Amino acid sequence: MKGQAIKLLIMTIIVCLVLLGCNKAPPLPNTNRWSKSDSIIMAMEDSYVVVDHEARLEGDYLIYRYYPSENKSEDIGAINEFVMTYGRPIQVGDYLYMFVSSAEGSTVAEHLYKINLRDNSLTSLYKQPNNYPLSPVALLSGDVVFLGVNQNSDGSLTTRLYHQEKSDYEYRCAYEMQYAADSTGEAMVHLSASGNIIYTLTRVSSANADAYAIDVFDSSFKHQKRLFLSDDFGDIHTNQRITTCEVVGDYAFIRTTSKGFLGCLKEDSVDLVMQHKMLDMAYNPSHQYEGECIFYLMREQEWYSLNLTNGEVSKMIWNLGNERIINFVLATNSGYLVNHYIDDQGNIMDAKIDFITEFQ
Repeated sequence: MKGQAIKLLIMTIIVCLVLLGCNKAPPLPNTNRWSKSDSIIMAMEDSYVVVDHEARLEGDYLIYRYYPSENKSEDIGAINEFVMTYGRPIQVGDYLYMFVSSAEGSTVAEHLYKINLRDNSLTSLYKQPNNYPLSPVALLSGDVVFLGVNQNSDGSLTTRLYHQEKSDYEYRCAYEMQYAADSTGEAMVHLSASGNIIYTLTRVSSANADAYAIDVFDSSFKHQKRLFLSDDFGDIHTNQRITTCEVVGDYAFIRTTSKGFLGCLKEDSVDLVMQHKMLDMAYNPSHQYEGECIFYLMREQEWYSLNLTNGEVSKMIWNLGNERIINFVLATNSGYLVNHYIDDQGNIMDAKIDFITEFQ
């Protein structure tokens, strides 16, 4: 049973990868590519950063920038022999950072990439040594941080918190946790950062129990406190995988493969605010939320505003059509991009995008 437990943890961790890619890809020429089936990974007032769906099916992670007012696009770069990407990019000024993985012969190459939004270019920065990146990159006081995991020769796991040291190309281990071969110990499985505080979602296992907690670190990576998820969260680890953990202010959003949870960080615990199998969060890569966060139910007509000051959750009016349901919502520094469509017996019909700056 112990061996099965650690194998399950390894699978959980590896599926939560933010994997990497290959060498620097030169900018591609201007194109007229745009399809509503493509994946928007970031929205701005004048444009979207998008991944081409058809190219991805062919094994190429092709990133481009689309300007809707002109109905034009410019290719940013392509990562060939695409294997996997996971998580959401972060924005630092005019740059996006993200992990993508690609095949290099019989192995998988794992690199941190930077997208330059000034000239629409793609650069491979950093190859993760000896272990796998775990989760989306986060932003701590303007610097990039991420998690990595290594399976040791004795069957144990070491999870490490990495920090940008001097440049885009230099990272150091700032903190680590050990998870023993007998399935006891601690393993960081996801992370988030807000301002000068970093948070890790940590699995804590003993001979008798498994639990999840949010660990809080200061800007010097000194551990401040551990907040265990309350019993109201239920069992979020058995036969499930953690896909999202975002902390904004005093609130944490956690998404597994089957449910979304919104929690409030208290003095020594994380208390449940709301949960739903379709609950998701409108993510902003710059992590600037201007006093509120938007949450929504995928494939429904419900969305909510969380006031980050007083914790009030308000259901917002849906006025984009009675027949239309939400596909996804992205946050920007000036509003929200809402992708919505008509569900025709399980098929997406007449997909539309609206950019909303004010709510009725």
